[in-house]
Amino acid sequence: MKVGDAVRFHQDEGCEYEAHILSIDAETVPPLLTVEVHYDTCVVITTTTVDDANVIPLHPPTSGKELFHRLVRWGLGIHGFIHVAEMAANLYEGAWISAGLSFLSGGLMLAGAFIDWTHHKAIPNRLPTSTSAED
Repeated sequence: MKVGDAVRFHQDEGCEYEAHILSIDAETVPPLLTVEVHYDTCVVITTTTVDDANVIPLHPPTSGKELFHRLVRWGLGIHGFIHVAEMAANLYEGAWISAGLSFLSGGLMLAGAFIDWTHHKAIPNRLPTSTSAED
């Protein structure tokens, strides 16, 4: 565990929140974590022990479908940057129409890669919660 790691608490596995380690006091046994927890309606800073929290891995195991999406995302991004470089060459040569078309295709490729990337940034174990005051 290190500062900045995303964590989930054992007792709150079904709740919707994001939590990150702010500091670690390694002088106590067990070490104490200061954690910033973001709920839908508020932010809480709390202290807990390392025994009560799980670190969320940065690169969780992926399925074949996720690997395919990652390949497509990287392919779109690289293809987009190639079009941007092509646009620069077209501008240098004075080919304004080709530069505009390269800019358009590069922008579409990069937008596709970015949209796919943001679509797959899910929070593990995220479940819908009620925001009613009665709960």
